[in-house]
Amino acid sequence: MKAGKKAGLAALLFFSLSFQALGQVLPSVDVDTARTQINQFLSENDLIGRQIAELESTNGELSADIETWNTWLSGIQDVTGRIVERANQLMDIVSELASKSVVGRAQTALERYYRIKAVLDDKHEELTGRIAAAEASIERNDAVVLELKEKIQSNLDNVELLKAAIERSAGSEETINAYIESLEKALDDAQKIINQSYQ
Repeated sequence: MKAGKKAGLAALLFFSLSFQALGQVLPSVDVDTARTQINQFLSENDLIGRQIAELESTNGELSADIETWNTWLSGIQDVTGRIVERANQLMDIVSELASKSVVGRAQTALERYYRIKAVLDDKHEELTGRIAAAEASIERNDAVVLELKEKIQSNLDNVELLKAAIERSAGSEETINAYIESLEKALDDAQKIINQSYQ
């Protein structure tokens, strides 16, 4: 909306609210301009509605991702807990092992344990970060959706004010037209008298 139209609408709304507060009628407006503004508000609401739908769809996808990642995270935590328990049990008794072959096998298993646990820890950290980022995005999107819905309602309120002003203006126009027609008829009568008197 251009600056001039915004200023005009702001003035209209200010006076509309003022008149309503005083229990008086809305001021008259240019009907064509008001209708154009109504169409602009409704078009903007259509656009905002599409933005809301897109954000809500994105949040739905993020929520599904979070659910999947939490499932993976739970699995990682479970398997990590099991291997830590088994590794601790082995480390408690490895010093008591007499057979070199068994000790060597135990050391190989523990080395593998440390490698796999490091991978699991990295995956845990990665998934935790993904979940946190997705939750933050959902929160931001929800805030934007709330603002957009408030904007839609504000536009609808403005539309109702403009419709009321148009109705008021249309009534005023009918009254003015009646006065104009009455004056024109009187002028026609006067012109007839002039024409008759001076011919």
